[in-house]
Amino acid sequence: MGGRRDLTYNVLCKRCGPEPDQCQLCGEELRFVPRPQGLTNTTVTVMDFSAHANYTFEIESLNGVSKMINYPRPVAAIMVSTDQGDF
Repeated sequence: MGGRRDLTYNVLCKRCGPEPDQCQLCGEELRFVPRPQGLTNTTVTVMDFSAHANYTFEIESLNGVSKMINYPRPVAAIMVSTDQGDF
């Protein structure tokens, strides 16, 4: 944390096709608990995935000096693939 106490996290969701460059923002198809932006804890629950889909979640951490960076901020990416739906 670098001694700062104003650390927050944002989660960006993309639903992707078979090729990595075929991604679109998820929109409101998924539910995030408590929310996808401005998280103060390091956990978030994601619900309502579609069957047979590929998702990429980009997580960024921010603090009060993050806006001073002139280059794209680094993100951690997590890829999730779903199989069949609920029975």
